[in-house]
Amino acid sequence: MTVVACKPKPDKFDLGDLPKKIEGGDITIPQFQRQYVWNLEDCAKLLDSVFKGYPIGTVTLWMTQERLRQVKKIAGHVFPQAKAGYPVNYVLDGQQRLTSIYVCLRGERVHNGKSEVDYGKVYLLLDVASKEDDLVVTDVSGLPGDAFVSIKDLFECDYNALNERFGKKVSKVVDYHNQLIGYPISTIEFTGADLLEATEIFTRINTTGKRLSVFEVMSARVYREKPHFDLVEVRDCQRENWKAAGYDTLPDYVPLQAMAMCLHKSCTKDAILALTSEEVSKNW
Repeated sequence: MTVVACKPKPDKFDLGDLPKKIEGGDITIPQFQRQYVWNLEDCAKLLDSVFKGYPIGTVTLWMTQERLRQVKKIAGHVFPQAKAGYPVNYVLDGQQRLTSIYVCLRGERVHNGKSEVDYGKVYLLLDVASKEDDLVVTDVSGLPGDAFVSIKDLFECDYNALNERFGKKVSKVVDYHNQLIGYPISTIEFTGADLLEATEIFTRINTTGKRLSVFEVMSARVYREKPHFDLVEVRDCQRENWKAAGYDTLPDYVPLQAMAMCLHKSCTKDAILALTSEEVSKNW
């Protein structure tokens, strides 16, 4: 038997196109990705590499017609999925980098569970003489107002406002704007892969090497917009309802095992993964 291989294709897009790709649902983050964790200093270092023309690594995307459970909020926003019939690019590797660029370009304030981080406080210095020095910083205290510009203002490039603020330096600011939006983000795009292959790719390139659980794979696989069914939501509700009986500590895969046994007389991993979205939503 010949194994049918996935089809990886190298490509790229301009950094300046990232916000509309995310906000339009063309690029999205599947639920099995981990929480966004980069701080201001991480973002500054990444963008410092951008302005110096250094590579920031390749982003791995899985292009598919499937609709998975995605991260509902990116920087606190809920973005729509692409229209039915249009392919979606799910991020398998590069979530932290893409999200970091996005929150800095938009100057977002993001709650990380403990406090709020203001990603509008990442700045480009305009008077750095050497590449050995930092171009992008998070602290501009003590500097004159025309010595730096926030990444958000640089990206938006309101020429009149910039001209009023920077005067003769405005041409330098515009040059940096063009450099920023024109920076090429390298991608590897996979097509022809199913969900199990996509999650295997994710596992192999994930730096922690942590394999996804059966429940995590199924939560992505059986998610439906219309009629709405979200396995994570119904499982959370079930767990809450089971507290009184002391069953809330049962592993998440147990209800799926029970369903597979009732429907297909088997509770193996393969039997669970064979459950369809219709079967799970109808029989939950």
